[in-house]
Amino acid sequence: GEARVRLFKNGDRAHKGTCFTVKSREWDTVLRQATKALTSHAFFPVRRIVNSALAEVQSPASLEDGHAYIACQGSDALSVSEMPHFWQAVLAARSGRGAS
Repeated sequence: GEARVRLFKNGDRAHKGTCFTVKSREWDTVLRQATKALTSHAFFPVRRIVNSALAEVQSPASLEDGHAYIACQGSDALSVSEMPHFWQAVLAARSGRGAS
């Protein structure tokens, strides 16, 4: 089925995450849809998605329901130390509360 995840903008300490439903099996389409989901936050284009282990996700199947991910533009360096909301969401997902 479709995975519901929470996307966080790389390096944005105020961003509380955007709920995003993964509806495509095509990675390029997922990146385009993620860009659209984050446009209200003036963030585009999404070129990479990174998981809580700070590893780059390569396919829609790797996006796990209820988990939190970081959306990155191009090859910008990860700046996750300043992202408290992301780490709170990671802890919530690990404790089974998910992205609701």
